[in-house]
Amino acid sequence: MKNQGYFASVILLGLGIYYFFRQSNWINITLSSWTIIFFVLGIAFLVQAYAGKDYEAILPGVIFSGLGVHFFIESHFNTNFNLVGVVILFVSLGYFLRAQKVKNSSFFAYIFLVLALLLLFYNQFLHWLGMLEAQLVNVQTILPLLLIIVGLYIFFFKRK
Repeated sequence: MKNQGYFASVILLGLGIYYFFRQSNWINITLSSWTIIFFVLGIAFLVQAYAGKDYEAILPGVIFSGLGVHFFIESHFNTNFNLVGVVILFVSLGYFLRAQKVKNSSFFAYIFLVLALLLLFYNQFLHWLGMLEAQLVNVQTILPLLLIIVGLYIFFFKRK
């Protein structure tokens, strides 16, 4: 990071506000500490990225703040999303936002988006296609091998 003034100030400000409200009786905050830490770290990275013009910090900012929001939603509403799919969805969003700022290709963002949608809605995809799971080769059994092959291909032949 070029200038860490924004990053450090937002972390201190966010954690200070959280602990102030937690110790005072004005507002009853029932958030876990990890949720707040992830969210504050993500916001700090995003402020550093946009205000400090350090656009490489967009991706970790989206991932951390997204995880904070995900854990908040998961703890307050009775939902159970596939965590790997959610993280890959946040990676995709981070690549889209980064590509917008650096005027770069969003090829990897689309790859991660398709992978996240496949992981999050696998059973619905099978239902929508009208195919039985027993008739198809189970994608989840070959998915790790497919991810390794695509990752090695990108690492050795397509990196830029």
